[in-house]
Amino acid sequence: MKIEELLNHLKVAARDTDADPWTEDHLFAYFQRFRPDGRGVETALSILPNAQSYIARLLPVFQATRHPAWENDMYFVVREPLPMTERQAVEAGKQFLANLISLFDDSDGGECLDYFKTVMDVTVVGNSINKARHSDEHALVYDSIGDLLGDGSDYEDSVHLLYEAWYSIACDADLAHYLQWPCYESTYSVDVFEPYFRLWERGYSYAFEGDKLLLSRG
Repeated sequence: MKIEELLNHLKVAARDTDADPWTEDHLFAYFQRFRPDGRGVETALSILPNAQSYIARLLPVFQATRHPAWENDMYFVVREPLPMTERQAVEAGKQFLANLISLFDDSDGGECLDYFKTVMDVTVVGNSINKARHSDEHALVYDSIGDLLGDGSDYEDSVHLLYEAWYSIACDADLAHYLQWPCYESTYSVDVFEPYFRLWERGYSYAFEGDKLLLSRG
């Protein structure tokens, strides 16, 4: 699909009546135009192949971030997360780790796969994990996922042309990968980022540090 065709469709779906054509700059924060409830995203995404699969993933993002203060948030923020016990969070974290191992197993994952096999513990911590998110291990995972999925992407495909819109929902690459996942389903054996989405909508973030996968809420 040509980018001009996609941009014109998205402009119409967003009910922008300005005479000037859209550029790729308009993709940033595109889905914010449909807040708070996502009304209209079905039309916006109807141009994608297998559109209903993407719509089914995106609408819960609106539901998870709907809040009286949403207009004050540039990005989609989970202000009132659904309940999740510590045990449930750990189980989701373990499933996410297992899925990442499967992802790199399917792709001869090299250094990152070797690292995952050293991770011995998934634990919820009460303190901030921002420092851990700057660890060498977390950087390795982040960069390796981006390289792996990037290398397998067709950048002329309409789903990937929308990457800036997916990413700018929360400036979260993992969430963007989850929302785009239907285009990878024929390549990989598991829905890799589904456990991550369960953590995200319940207010959790994660970090790899040393031999641990750390989870934190807030």
